[in-house]
Amino acid sequence: EEVAYDLYSMDLKGRSLGLGRVGKLKEPTTLGQFIETVKKGLKVDHVRVVGDLDRPIRKAAVLGGSGGKYYNSAIFRGADVLVTGDLDYHTAQDAVLAGITLIDPGHNAEKIMKEKVAEWMTRKLVEHKYATAVHVSKVNTEPFKFL
Repeated sequence: EEVAYDLYSMDLKGRSLGLGRVGKLKEPTTLGQFIETVKKGLKVDHVRVVGDLDRPIRKAAVLGGSGGKYYNSAIFRGADVLVTGDLDYHTAQDAVLAGITLIDPGHNAEKIMKEKVAEWMTRKLVEHKYATAVHVSKVNTEPFKFL
């Protein structure tokens, strides 16, 4: 007997953006100074850091959620630092050996996206003539306490 095969096109229309973003800073800074920028921008009081605080930072990668396993991709793109959440011990050790610095503001730092995502969703719903309200959750889902 002959095996039957069904073939389906997997052509996906649209732009391929990938995970995360990489960008050059307007002005080079140190890791220590960049940490303060990250804390202010993500509205967090504390971060975990892997690397020398005096290291120059010219190019930064950011990946929301738990993106530690992508540190090699950040290195490949020329980043001096990767900002991502939920870093584990072994990933931190590997990053040190690979020569990249890491900043972990925690997974919950993604909360800063909620307002803009809600605005975007509302705009799209209106464009498509849906009468659907979008509400931004005010629930704090951060399970950790930083003392």
